[in-house]
Amino acid sequence: MPLGADQTVCRTELVEAMRTRLDTLTPPQGSNVDLPDVLANFDALGLGIWRIVTVRSEARSSAVEDPVFWAWVTQVNTWILAMAAWQAGVSAAFLAWAPTLPAEQALKLALAGVPGPGAPPAAPPASITGKVL
Repeated sequence: MPLGADQTVCRTELVEAMRTRLDTLTPPQGSNVDLPDVLANFDALGLGIWRIVTVRSEARSSAVEDPVFWAWVTQVNTWILAMAAWQAGVSAAFLAWAPTLPAEQALKLALAGVPGPGAPPAAPPASITGKVL
């Protein structure tokens, strides 16, 4: 479940956790969390937690924290570079090809008109930092 755009999810989790706790008392008192003044307090606590998570926290990842993911990023980058080299080789082969039959000439002309993908992107980052939303 996403955290949401405001403290609502945090407040709901706090309210339900406290309701469960208070319902273990004899007599059960979980319904007390529905009182307006109590809900206002949970709303303030939910806002504090939501701000801690969304404003003061950062998500980080690097090869140290997540070696499997970053090994995959490296493998994908290697594959992208190999595909770029293959594409350049195919393009060079078609440019060097001197077809004589009309169908071959039409194929070469059609393939020459297909735009290439350009150079591969820069090397992948070694880490990322983001916000929790």
